[in-house]
Amino acid sequence: MSNSPALDVALAYYKAWSNKNLDEALEYFAGDLASQTPEGPKDADAYRPFLAGFLGILVEARLVSAFGDEDTALMYYDATTAPVPYSPVGEWFRVADGKIVEHRIVFDQLTLNGAGAIAAVS
Repeated sequence: MSNSPALDVALAYYKAWSNKNLDEALEYFAGDLASQTPEGPKDADAYRPFLAGFLGILVEARLVSAFGDEDTALMYYDATTAPVPYSPVGEWFRVADGKIVEHRIVFDQLTLNGAGAIAAVS
């Protein structure tokens, strides 16, 4: 455990999805999640197929850095996917009552799209 409650939640979420445990990963999201992805906004229900698609092409994720405070956390990692061997990803989280209530994810959508990966993820 860190000194940041938000970071602890974000890292638990990362550990779950990077081990391809979709249901466990989604347990960290609040029911009223507001997520912003390169494809646009997603609520908790819409995030499930988005994450499931990503896990379907994920080979490995390597955490580079993560830090946080009481309510927010940032994470940067390198993802290896079947269509793209290197994809840097950044995620920001706002956490309340032990759940992720707001989330933003940034990745190179053009590279994934060019490799046909976005169709696989969507």
